[in-house]
Amino acid sequence: MIRIKRESGENPGQSRCCEAPFQHPENYFCHWFMVINREGFGMGVSQKTCRSLKAITIPTGVTVLRNNLFDECANLQYVTLHHNITEIQVRAFSYCTLLKSEFFPYEDAYIDRAALPNALQTLGAGVFTDCKNMESINMQRTQVKNILRNTYSGCSGITTFYYPNVVETIGEFAFSGCSALVGSFFPASLTSIETNAFHLCTKMSQVYCLGSTPPTLGTAAFDSSLKSISTLFVPEAAISAYSSSSWNPYFKEIKKDLLHP
Repeated sequence: MIRIKRESGENPGQSRCCEAPFQHPENYFCHWFMVINREGFGMGVSQKTCRSLKAITIPTGVTVLRNNLFDECANLQYVTLHHNITEIQVRAFSYCTLLKSEFFPYEDAYIDRAALPNALQTLGAGVFTDCKNMESINMQRTQVKNILRNTYSGCSGITTFYYPNVVETIGEFAFSGCSALVGSFFPASLTSIETNAFHLCTKMSQVYCLGSTPPTLGTAAFDSSLKSISTLFVPEAAISAYSSSSWNPYFKEIKKDLLHP
């Protein structure tokens, strides 16, 4: 569960850590994160800690989550983030196979899908690789322009994904193996989808692309199985452009987008 939350009456600058299986988890983790924030480095959780860690709240003073920070924390389920986080680096949550994806937004009421922080600008390669328990991710309000290689590869539980409104590129194998993903809404800002970005995404029956110019596609950008099941919806004026582009072979048909006139 990824949470973005501030408790009623809580000091916005207060570090609050929760549910970790230690006698005094708040002391251990708050000190640990202060070191990361002050000295600018992030070593991963130790193996002993990693096997036990189930939940953690990121203090509001921390704006960067470093490389491999929670890599292979196999029992980690709940992470409370805050909207000041600007960067989540390479493999920070990779192989956290029990990590859930409901969230509590920082200032709003409960919403049943995970939203990454509004201030987020950089999401490193492989950040959520093999996080199989996540079901929905919302990146719409983030500032992330590039979804890098393997960012969500192997996330076989994701059914819906909300792309950043400013996204420009989707990297190689970024969503490879997201076998439960049922569709995609690509914003007009998207310019390219790289090789095997949606490899083994075999249930994408509806794909919307809002750009009037077809984004460039790398080799096997989509799974070949989509040809028999998937419809591509695009602006009416762009139907001809998509039909004569590298998008056409992947889809059963290309139609006018009626949801975004």
